[in-house]
Amino acid sequence: MGSGTSIGGHVKLHLLCLKLREIVVPAVVIRGEPVWLNCTYDLGNETLYSIKWHKNNVEFYRYLPEDRPPGQKYELAGIHLDLSRTDRGNIYMPYTDVESEGIYRCEVSTEAPNFQTVKAEREMRIYAISATITSSPPYPIAPSQPYSIASPQPSTVASSKPYTIASVQHLSTITSVQSSSVSCLIEVTDFQANDDQSLSQYIRLLKEIWEHWKPVKYLSILCGLLADAYCV
Repeated sequence: MGSGTSIGGHVKLHLLCLKLREIVVPAVVIRGEPVWLNCTYDLGNETLYSIKWHKNNVEFYRYLPEDRPPGQKYELAGIHLDLSRTDRGNIYMPYTDVESEGIYRCEVSTEAPNFQTVKAEREMRIYAISATITSSPPYPIAPSQPYSIASPQPSTVASSKPYTIASVQHLSTITSVQSSSVSCLIEVTDFQANDDQSLSQYIRLLKEIWEHWKPVKYLSILCGLLADAYCV
């Protein structure tokens, strides 16, 4: 547990205890992107018993050196672990979805006789794109045409209605829209650029939208803290 030195007949103990050095959880992630969750600790003179990760107080991963295999994952919505790249306190998720958002906690515990536990938590938010499809006046969108930008997939749109885009990769299929009858709008909502990192991620997201939408003849992206992309 510690070592001692004698000073004037008195023994001074140098205790080397368990410490949680750092927990790294990205504050903002764009839906679909991979993430690393890192938990760095110092055992001191202790022996590691376990490392556990929780999301919203539900355990989804544990590492016990004495187990075979030592790393085990548990199914939880929004958690997509790659165990081949996950080691001890370092968690890798190759992709994320809206349910990946939450409070992540790392707990490190030591063996007997001290049974120490240290823990820390951080919040991760997922930014996604919302879409509103409108027709003015309401014209049908041919059901035979691809319409994978949003879910559900109506054959007609009578008025403005919000949808959630399933994947940015599907945006190019909206080229089936007839510009003479249908207006389509993509709006990035509830975005706040609180720091340079958030703003750079947001700009990268706009560029990704542009890359998938540029086959549409009349497209413009208006940049700002909120952005609208129109094809008319």
